[in-house]
Amino acid sequence: MGSMLGLLFAAVILLVISPRYDQDPILLPTRGPETVMVYITGEVNEPGLYPLPPNSRVFDVIQSAGGFTEAADQEAINLAAILEDEDRIDIPSLVENSEKPYSGQKTILININTASVDELDKLPGVGPVKAQAIVDFREKFGVFLSIKDLLKVNGINQDLFDQIEDSITINP
Repeated sequence: MGSMLGLLFAAVILLVISPRYDQDPILLPTRGPETVMVYITGEVNEPGLYPLPPNSRVFDVIQSAGGFTEAADQEAINLAAILEDEDRIDIPSLVENSEKPYSGQKTILININTASVDELDKLPGVGPVKAQAIVDFREKFGVFLSIKDLLKVNGINQDLFDQIEDSITINP
């Protein structure tokens, strides 16, 4: 009788501690990667593959790679961007970024949200009439949220937009 009682007691304990299949399993958080591997090329002193802590920035990998070379176009890169595992960062040279169809110098961007009719008139293919249409549109509907919004202006078609796209901005 004692052994029967022991078996019954063991069966009750087993039922209490065994997992229930009618409940969803509890998922425990997993550890994220302890490093992210980033490949950096171009105008840095020591291009290569670098392990960095999670949430590192582009600035951090450039520093790990010995910094920019003298030929680096430092303005072409967002130094604050957060890196992810397997990212590849290519630092362009000033020479690569200065090769524009009209000259060997960098183009000064014209802000379509603040430019005057005279400034807009300097854009290729935009004369005084289209420049005035841009200013009138801006005054009537407010600032452009994207340079593509310029296509909403009467007289600005896709061909003209393609011609001036690299010369305009909405950023200050």
